[in-house]
Amino acid sequence: MLAFLLRYFRYLNNLTAQEVADALGVRVQRYKNWERNKTYPDLKNFFKIAEFYNYSLNAIYNDIKNINNLMKIDKQFKIIAENLILVNDKKYDLVVQKLFEYNGITKKA
Repeated sequence: MLAFLLRYFRYLNNLTAQEVADALGVRVQRYKNWERNKTYPDLKNFFKIAEFYNYSLNAIYNDIKNINNLMKIDKQFKIIAENLILVNDKKYDLVVQKLFEYNGITKKA
């Protein structure tokens, strides 16, 4: 699920939706719609996203594929992923921070 991945990338890099939208040259509402799984970026914007996060399109594709596969086999993960894309940034940060702490992962400062 691209929306989950976009939100996750933004969280890892301590960025606001406005900052990412500005960097990609799109309106913040358009970017937020991508994060909420309401619409999808076109190919040009996929390239911009990959370049912005220094992540290859192939890696993004594989991550989306892995997330989708995990959602098919793990109903709890699917529920969490689908709900995480809907919460506000403050709640998202709190939930992901707790998940990171649980797994011993640290976020970029």
